[in-house]
Amino acid sequence: MGLKERVEEEIVRLNPRLMELAQGEVALISIDEETATVTVRVFRGILIANGINACSLWADQLLKKAIPEIRDVRCIWGPLPNDNCDTSD
Repeated sequence: MGLKERVEEEIVRLNPRLMELAQGEVALISIDEETATVTVRVFRGILIANGINACSLWADQLLKKAIPEIRDVRCIWGPLPNDNCDTSD
């Protein structure tokens, strides 16, 4: 099983825990296999001191623990350009 498949599987497994711990969830955006960097999109989540999101911290820690070859987890906020979020109503 490749890194992408393992990360996708782990995110599916972790999202219920992230919802419980930080009231948020993450979705995979991309993986750079050369640098072992995973980029995820963060949905919701409790804010803690200095604007750091607890969901981001948990995702980083839990993904790295489950898949040790991951070196960095980057979190993206807000809608992606292809989300087609129409707020003109």
